[in-house]
Amino acid sequence: MTRIRWLAILATLLVFVALALPGALLEAIRLWFQTWLPWQPTPGGGGDFPTDKVVHALLFAIVATFTARGWRDSFGVMAVVLYMLMLGVASELIQFFVPGRSADMLDVVADLVGSVIGIAYGYFFWGNKKSPAD
Repeated sequence: MTRIRWLAILATLLVFVALALPGALLEAIRLWFQTWLPWQPTPGGGGDFPTDKVVHALLFAIVATFTARGWRDSFGVMAVVLYMLMLGVASELIQFFVPGRSADMLDVVADLVGSVIGIAYGYFFWGNKKSPAD
């Protein structure tokens, strides 16, 4: 198995671990991370920005990039899109049962948007020549 495929598997596992973390732990991580920022967010500010959706899109874009690149010679684009859609739905089903988390169909949409961006990059923009890592 190639390194890119291993990276796709590892990225998928890490995303599922991150999405299965309890809400209280995520809040503690967020607060810890804020202590390292050179600025502090204003209380009550930025409440309209869909940070959760952006995070979902970014995580799934990373997984989709490695998946598309690793299996681009084995599967078509639509197969990878369907695979990523199944991962998005599965992640929401998992979150439904995690304390402090909830399932949200808009997260699946964000997952799919990130996946399409990652697939486009992995299939079409990440070089057309096979590299030794592939």
